[in-house]
Amino acid sequence: MLEIDNKLYNFTKEQFDFYHENGFIIIKNLFSTKEVGEIYNIFAEHADENFSAILNLDREVEELHNVMKMPRIVSIVESIFEAEAYGLMTQMLFKQVGTAYSGQSWTVHQDNSYHQNPNGKTLTINIACEDTDVENGTLYLYPGTHKEGIINFEARKSFREDKDKSPGNTLQLPDHYLNKKKDIIMNKGDVLFLHGNCAHGSYGNLSKNRSRPLYSITYIKKGEQFAVGKNANRKEFSLH
Repeated sequence: MLEIDNKLYNFTKEQFDFYHENGFIIIKNLFSTKEVGEIYNIFAEHADENFSAILNLDREVEELHNVMKMPRIVSIVESIFEAEAYGLMTQMLFKQVGTAYSGQSWTVHQDNSYHQNPNGKTLTINIACEDTDVENGTLYLYPGTHKEGIINFEARKSFREDKDKSPGNTLQLPDHYLNKKKDIIMNKGDVLFLHGNCAHGSYGNLSKNRSRPLYSITYIKKGEQFAVGKNANRKEFSLH
């Protein structure tokens, strides 16, 4: 049973400034290994044989919906927005070893190419349910690209796509970002807070024995507009 507590996180000015300068921040050990293990187990019980992506399971499983509303997360999100936030959607990407999707990589894209918020007031948290590195398919990103707005992109199918295809609304990075690529290395329980306009992609999982389950939750500043989406079915959820 995943227990939900009321702990807040003290998000410092230094962390606030880093996020707004770079478009991301990693909060170490925001979840315990026990907590992320329980999150993963819930999803594993609902996974198909290919461990395909799962959207919005929190709308069926109360424990997961409570994770979206956890004060330790919401306190950071609302500190970043400097305003009240709503939850929008959730997704689990397993990159499970030995399955058709394990080696799949995402092309460079912005999450807000899907959200379509004109003011850049969305962010997605990515909870590492296992240690993540280049070998097992971690994310990489380009700091500062969140300042560019929504960059022109080529739309691609990005949910349960053909297994030999790379998802991600593919964009062409401005040249001055090409040498700024940063690999996101996280330990189990760390959380990446990612600006909706920060360009990023992921590697395929080349490990023979380590999966890379990453649980993502998207938030939006209260009062902002967004696209519902064909598969995502985004909708606002109160966090208080």
